[in-house]
Amino acid sequence: MITENLRISFGALAANKLRTVLSVLGIMIGVLSVVLLLAMGSGAQTFVKKQIDAFGTNTVFLFPKGANGSGGTLSRVPQITATDVARLLDGSAPAIELAAPEVYMPIPTVSSDGRTFSPRNVVGVDEHWATVSARRTQSGVLISKSDVVRRGKVAVVGVTIAKRLYGSANAVGNRIRVGAQDFEIVGVYQRLGAGIDGDNDSVVHIPISTMQTAITGSTAYDSVNLRARSGLVTGEAERQIRAVIDQTHRITSPEKRDYDVFDAARVRETSASITNALTALLGLIAGISLLVGGIGVMNIMLVTVTERTREIGIRKALGAKRGTLLAQFLIESIVLTGIGGAIGLSIGSALAQIKVGDFSPQLEPWMLLLAGGVSVAIGVVFGVYPANRAAKLRPIDALRFE
Repeated sequence: MITENLRISFGALAANKLRTVLSVLGIMIGVLSVVLLLAMGSGAQTFVKKQIDAFGTNTVFLFPKGANGSGGTLSRVPQITATDVARLLDGSAPAIELAAPEVYMPIPTVSSDGRTFSPRNVVGVDEHWATVSARRTQSGVLISKSDVVRRGKVAVVGVTIAKRLYGSANAVGNRIRVGAQDFEIVGVYQRLGAGIDGDNDSVVHIPISTMQTAITGSTAYDSVNLRARSGLVTGEAERQIRAVIDQTHRITSPEKRDYDVFDAARVRETSASITNALTALLGLIAGISLLVGGIGVMNIMLVTVTERTREIGIRKALGAKRGTLLAQFLIESIVLTGIGGAIGLSIGSALAQIKVGDFSPQLEPWMLLLAGGVSVAIGVVFGVYPANRAAKLRPIDALRFE
C-alpha cells in the first residue's frame, strides 16, 4: 500500500515539474535557514565565550574611570598606582592571588627595517601578566622579572606583528622600534585570534618599567589584571577590591568612585544569556521562513486536489476507501517536504562549514534533527487538510466536477 502510494506520489509530482520545484524550493530555503541560523547562533556563543575566556577564567580588571570634573572644571585625574596594587596583595584582599598592571603607549607605532605598522596596542607589562592572562609563547620567552627590574629593552609580540614585519621568518632575535626606542624581540605569543575589540595578536608587550621611564614618563597604571584564587570567588574578589580601593582613594560613597571593576565571570554569564536569546531569535526567524514554505505546500496540494477531483471520483467509485485517499495525498505532501528538507539540510550543512575570519558557525546534530523533523512535520500538518478534503469528496460530486 505504501509502496503504491509512493509511486503515485512521485508520478503526480513529476507531472507538474515547475510546481513541484517551486514547492520544494520554499521548503528547502526554510530548512536551510533553520540549520544555518541556528549554527551561526551556536557559533556566536562559542566565539564570545572564547574571547571572554581569553581574559582568564577567574580574572578581575581594575582601571581608572576617567577624569572627574565639576561644572566643567577638571578636578583631578584618577589614577591606579603601585600603592593600590601593593594594598591589594598585602592581605587586605585575601581573594586576590596575583596582580598584573598595564601601561599603554598613547599612540602605538612600531617599525623594523623600514617597515612600519600600527598595532592594536603597545603595552607595558610585568612578569605576572602572562600568568594572569593565560598567554603562552609559540617561540622565544616571556617578559621576566629580571627584564622589569633592569628596565630591559625587550619585547614580546603577537603573531600578527611578527608576520606583518618579518613574514615567515622567525621574529625572535630581530629588533623592533617602539616610539624612539629600539627593542629586541625575545618571544612571539601563540595565536589567539580576533577578539571583541580587535585583533588580539596585533600587540607588542615591553617591560612595564621601561614603558614608564622611557616612553610615558608616568608612574600610574592604565589598568590592573587581577587573578582571584578561585573562579568561584570572583564576586567576593570584586567586593574586596572595591573595599581596598575605596580606602586608598578615600572614597566615601559608591557614586564618587573614580575607578571601575570588571569581573570576567559576570560578563561571561551575561554574554551567555545574550547569545542564547540571539540563537532563539535566529531560530524563530528561520522557523517563520519554514512556516511560509509549509503554507506554500498546502496551497499546492489544494490545487492538486482540485485538478485531480475526477480521478478521485473514479477511484472512489471503484471502491477506494477514504483512508486510502487520505494516505495517498498525505504521503505526497510528506514526499514534497521531505525532498525539500533533504536538499536544505545538505546545503545548510555545507554552508555551516564556511569559516569567516576567526568566526565559524557551529553545527550540532540536534540542529539537523530539528530542521529535518520540522520539515516532515510540516508535510503532515499542512498536508492533512488537502488530503482530508480529497478523501471526503462524494464520488458523484467528484465525477460531475468540471
